[in-house]
Amino acid sequence: MTWSRTASCPTTPSKEGFFQATADWTEGFQDWTATAVEFLDAGDQVLVQVRQTALAGGSAIPVESDFWFVFAMREKKIVRLSFHNRRAEALEAAGLRE
Repeated sequence: MTWSRTASCPTTPSKEGFFQATADWTEGFQDWTATAVEFLDAGDQVLVQVRQTALAGGSAIPVESDFWFVFAMREKKIVRLSFHNRRAEALEAAGLRE
């Protein structure tokens, strides 16, 4: 599996890279959760809208935002995963339009 957060960020050729990126991303939050909200079948790719919620930096201030993953699949296995802040970016990465 290849993991890339954005086109401008380095690509990590392993699931361990993904796990490290997730740990880095969530380090400043408490009670972080990520919930799949929507799945879109795009042939050999799957787009997943994810809603994350957490408490910010040791406070009781809740934060919530959405992001999108694009999973590229081959023979029922994930071969590439990219992260996108906007739905339009995820659709474009999958070769789709709104």
